[in-house]
Amino acid sequence: MTASYWWRLAWLGLACFFLVHSMAGVAISLLAQRAVRIAGRLRPRAAARLMLTLRLLPLACSIAAVAGLCLPSYLWFEPAATREQVGWMCLIAALLGVATLATSIGRAVHATLRSWRYTRRCWRVATKTSLEGQSEPVWVMEGSAPFLALAGILRPRLLISRGALNRLSSPQLSVALRHEAAHRASGDNLKRLVIALAPGVWPFFRGFDLIEKSWARFTEWAADEAAVLGDPMRSVLLADALVRVAGVGSAAQRSPLLAPLLADGSELKARVERLLHPVPPAGVSTRRIAAAAFGATAMLVAIVAQPWTLRIAYRFLEDLIH
Repeated sequence: MTASYWWRLAWLGLACFFLVHSMAGVAISLLAQRAVRIAGRLRPRAAARLMLTLRLLPLACSIAAVAGLCLPSYLWFEPAATREQVGWMCLIAALLGVATLATSIGRAVHATLRSWRYTRRCWRVATKTSLEGQSEPVWVMEGSAPFLALAGILRPRLLISRGALNRLSSPQLSVALRHEAAHRASGDNLKRLVIALAPGVWPFFRGFDLIEKSWARFTEWAADEAAVLGDPMRSVLLADALVRVAGVGSAAQRSPLLAPLLADGSELKARVERLLHPVPPAGVSTRRIAAAAFGATAMLVAIVAQPWTLRIAYRFLEDLIH
């Protein structure tokens, strides 16, 4: 297939995106178990950040490769007035790149629509009210099943069922609302959307299940930690509240961008154990991890900024397109 200057750039950019993203994604998937073990030795909030960083790293690497190497090397060295043949390998890689991006965008749109429809139904039947000791209003839904969640992305609101108000005592409800306030302060619903938008390793194959599940687990642990602030009494109250709302996590499946008090019943035992018997972090230095990441980034930027790097990148593009 013969293509003009700008169409060749588009094909090469998409092909490079797919190749770099695939390699980085496979590498992250292979290192996932070790990364989760390391994260387990950190504070929950730091562990959640590490999981989120690893989940978005393949996308960041592929964008950096296209914007920092593919685009400038092509614009610098490629003659503008030529038409060239684009090989089948380049076309296939580019089409796979399109499919990878389209799949992730479709998944994010689907999750957003499901969540919007669910929360819209909730707002129609919910009643805005204020609870004693709470600065933020809550929306109360009629229903006997105990349910408490943070709904919404840009302006999340607290949603609670009448059953939760009846089943939870005032101190239990207070610490449960502190848990949801921690999710709001951290922007966890927006992060869920970002994770849904991040491409999988290949089209129709995410390959990051362990990273995503671990992020969700550490996020809940971090919200628990922020809710109790090391107070043993609050820990007992939150553990009791979790037990009282257990078995109603199905609402999270209807709304994937929702942050309920207990989204996954299988995590109930682990969360209660952590609340009743807190285990201090093993002492892994987050500063060392941050320093290593900064050093690797600085080294990469220094390498990319060299003219010979762009020449090597251009030679790769020439081989890829033919």
